Amino acid sequence: MSLLLLLNPDSQQPSHRFVKAAFRQETDEIVVALLTIEHASLNPPARVCSDTVDITSRGNVFIGGVPFLITLPDQDPETQARVRLTMDVIDQTLVAVVQSIPADQPPKVTLEVVLAATPDVVESGPYAFTLRNAEGDITTLEGELAFEDLLSEPFPADSFTPASHPGLV
Repeated sequence: MSLLLLLNPDSQQPSHRFVKAAFRQETDEIVVALLTIEHASLNPPARVCSDTVDITSRGNVFIGGVPFLITLPDQDPETQARVRLTMDVIDQTLVAVVQSIPADQPPKVTLEVVLAATPDVVESGPYAFTLRNAEGDITTLEGELAFEDLLSEPFPADSFTPASHPGLV
């Protein structure tokens, strides 16, 4: 688990227990990543965790034993950060649904970090992404997890024209 997950300014402060486990050379604590994939055609949402057993967090069951890899982006200031998700497939229904989703309605993906001993306490996150360019086959599902594209937003958001602001003339 990357320590970059600790540095999200929008995330709550991680617990003392989590910080202590993160910086110890050896620990009995198990850090678990929770991944939720949501879309209108996925009911209920797909929930998996990085642990080998199922985990219930805040009333939601996250299926364990589903290996997935999240590759963090390069730190290139010139490009939009993209995170890569690679997940082993245990249910072909998920691949079929993800492949049938139109490109203009991508699924939402939420990543959270908890400790196995305290699964109801979110230590880091939630990190909200959009799943783009998803591809799947009989064994894996892959795609890009895109952050909100703030670089394409117009700035300033409003135009100051004589029609909208007559006092500026």
